[in-house]
Order: sequence, then structure tokens, then C-alpha cells
Amino acid sequence: MGRCKILTRRGGIIFWSHNYTDWEQIHSPVPNGETTSTALLLDWRRFSTEQIHDFYQMEVQAVREYSELPATTNFMYFFKGLDYNRMKHGVDVISWDNYPFWHKRKDEVPSAVKAAANHNIMRALKRQPFLLMESTPSAVSWREYNPLKRPGMNMLAGMQAIAHGSDSVLYFQWRKGRGGYEKFHGAVLDHKNGTNTRVFREVTELGERLAGLGEKIQGTVNRPKAAILFDWENWWAVEDTQGPRLDIKYVKTILSHYRAFWEQGIEADLIGMDEPLDDYLLVSAPMNYLYKDGYADRVRAFVESGGVFVTTCFSGMVNETDLCFTEQHPLEDVLGVIQEEIDAPSEEFENSFHYDGKTYPAKFLCEISHAKEDTEVLASYEEDFYAGYPAVTCHPFGKGSAFYLAAGSDQEFLRVFYRDVFRKAGVENALRAKLPYGVTTAERIADDGTRIVFVMNFKNEPVIVEDIGIWTDAETQEQYEDALQMKPFECLVLTKQKTDGN
Repeated sequence: MGRCKILTRRGGIIFWSHNYTDWEQIHSPVPNGETTSTALLLDWRRFSTEQIHDFYQMEVQAVREYSELPATTNFMYFFKGLDYNRMKHGVDVISWDNYPFWHKRKDEVPSAVKAAANHNIMRALKRQPFLLMESTPSAVSWREYNPLKRPGMNMLAGMQAIAHGSDSVLYFQWRKGRGGYEKFHGAVLDHKNGTNTRVFREVTELGERLAGLGEKIQGTVNRPKAAILFDWENWWAVEDTQGPRLDIKYVKTILSHYRAFWEQGIEADLIGMDEPLDDYLLVSAPMNYLYKDGYADRVRAFVESGGVFVTTCFSGMVNETDLCFTEQHPLEDVLGVIQEEIDAPSEEFENSFHYDGKTYPAKFLCEISHAKEDTEVLASYEEDFYAGYPAVTCHPFGKGSAFYLAAGSDQEFLRVFYRDVFRKAGVENALRAKLPYGVTTAERIADDGTRIVFVMNFKNEPVIVEDIGIWTDAETQEQYEDALQMKPFECLVLTKQKTDGN
């Protein structure tokens, strides 16, 4: 009974007269079970992950009686059901299934951003290369509509995986089945025409290209100097909580911030709260609602030693049992702001703020907070009863700085804001060049310092990337100076020896 009391107290379960006195009283969150305790929902998800992890370990042990080969299992696209930060400990190598919705619209950037973010999650789980276990060379069969990959996209999508840390491009499936649920799912070999198809030729071209690149990328790994906090327990907790809004979408928030990195060619690991921060110059933690034990101390040490930290409103609200912090924010001394209220305005009550010469919307969540004396207010609300309160701040702490976004805004603001943050943190893309819209970069580095840079054009039209300096094409040995002329859906692979500090 004593432990039940501790559970009741630590999870805030006593609310609405819930008071457990025996373990048999605790129900799972099935439709006729307990669904109103957010702490229990959080623990149920943790429990489910542990059960699947244990089951997987049992399977691995059975296989290892007969084989010493590395063990893996297919992870998936922003899969909410299991905490991959826990599951990673049971696999020898990370592998995952990648099915972006290419050609959903003519602007491919949203799909490219989402795929890149998932690649970076998989790479960051073990901070080593992963395997792209499944993709399709053509169309899938399970969306409302399933466009074919247009010419060049299969090559670009495969190279995107390699650029972000994969050591493979594998397909489901080799040959289309004649029957069953996925008989019209894309495959290397179609029902008809054997190898005489566009898809087969494009798969062959990619295979030949990867064979030529094999020795060059072997042993290389991505080493970003920036990270974005993406934590499953935070995902579960923030979307289960009741208020200030019920339409919070954590992944959507993460992607909007990650897109600002992607558009400027800045690589970022997507990491959980338990991971070390020492190797990064910049850490961004959007909507970091839940703080695990010890996390605030790691962030404080990171900033104090010179790191740049970014976080937003509705962060640092609860501890790992989903109990609200009282008195002050766990990082109030680092952030330099004192939280008071959070407004969740409808469209008719949206606010605004002025930043870097332009007015941007303040919407979705607008926190009313107070800046401390040594905090620089970069933008303030312009309207309503909280006009004049800080919307964007920067606070020096130790050798580093902490940026705080009190208000939600739009993609254009994040684009401009992170441009300034990157400059403050001293991070830049691999080309050290301004990239046209739709073009991004990723970099794999060898132990001897050799840099393999992937420049990817996700526009279905030619582009020119200017002011790139001097690079060598890793495949053709052609030298590029000052500018790159890129074809639609093209990926160029460039290299430069570490000779001049670059």
C-alpha cells in the first residue's frame, strides 16, 4: 500500500479522487480502462516499450544460438508507439523503412525535410551509419493516391539516405506479387516486361553509382555541430496533456524548426534528452514540455561552457512523472525569463511582433513572461493586453547564450531567426554558401579529415549554387569553382582534403 501511495502522489493521480491502495486497481488505458490520468498514460507507453524491447531481446537470443551476425529490426517513420531511444539498446545496427510522399505537391521540400529528419533520427540513435532497410523504387499502394516517382527522384531519394548516414539503399520489393494486399506496391521488377522498364533502369543506375562511391564513403560518418531535441517521452506527454490547446502536434513543431536548418544546409542530429550535448555548438529544444531528471543540469552545463541553446514556450512545464514544476522554471537562470501565463489565441486574436525589420505573427501559443535585467529582448508583442511583453529574447549565461521564443510564429520567422542563431553559434553548411530554395547539403567525414559533401537539388528544375569556393567531384574528378550548375532532382558528391582548415 505504501508504494501505491507513492505512485498516487508522484503522478498527481489523487486528482478527481483517484487514490490507489492496491496494484490490482490500476487499469491500462484501453477504451474501458483509465484514460484520464496523464501520468499513467505516460507510464503505460513506457511499459509498452519495455515489453516490446524484452520480446525483441528474446528473439535475438534465439537467433544467436545459431548466428553471430548483427541483429536489427525495422524502425519506422515518426512512429509514436515505441521509444526508439530505448529500443536502440537492443539492436546492433539501426535500420528503418523510408516511404516519403514524393510528388504530393510540386514543391518537394516538405517531403524532403520530413525524410531527412527521420534519417537524422536514425543516425543519431547510435551516432553511426544506419541501414535503409525498405524503400520503394516506384509508387506505394496504400495512400489515397499513389504517384509514381518521377524521373530522377529514385536516384535523389537514394542518395539522400546515403548523404544523411545510411550505408545501404534497399527496396521492398524485388518483384511485384500477383495477389495480396500489396500486389500494386512498387518493385524493382514489375508484373510485365522484365528488366525492360524505366524503374529497373533507374534502380540499376543507382546501384552502379553506389558501387563507385563505396570505397569513398566507407568508414565515413556525419558529425553535425547542431542538434534538435526530439524525445519520445516528451512527444507522449505533450500530446496527452489537457490544455492550453488540444491540437498540439509535436512532430509538426519539430519539423518546422528542423526545416529552418535543412533550408540553410545545416545538419542536425535529432536526439533524446538522455544524450550528451558536449559535441555540439548549438542545441534547439522546441516545445520541450517534459524535463527528465538531470536534463536541466546538462543544458545548464552546455550553455555555461559556451553552447547556444534555443527553446520555446510550453517548455520545462513538468517533470518526468508529468507533475508541473512550481516556483520557477528549472532553467530560469539560463533562459533569463520568468514565465507567467500562456495564451492560446484563436485566429481572430492572433498577435504580432517586430523582428529584424519585419512584422511576424504571434499565434498558436503566446506566453506572457518577464525578461530579467541582463536579458536582451529581441522582439515584443505589439497588441492586446500583453503588448510590450517579450516575444523573443537572448540571455547570456556563462560562456554561452540561450534564446527563448515565447510565441509561436510562422516558417518565415523561423527561417530568419535561425539564420541569426547559426551566426551566433558559429555553425554553417558544408559549402559555406547561401543555398537556393530546394537545395540542401549533408556531409560525411572520414577519420583522416576527408570531407564528402552531398549537394541535393529537390526542385524539378535547374538551379545554380554560387560562391562555393573550389571543390572536386568525387565521382568524375571534375573541378567546380565558384558555382555549381545543378540539374533537376540532381545530387552532386563533392570532396575536399583537409588542408586549409576547411
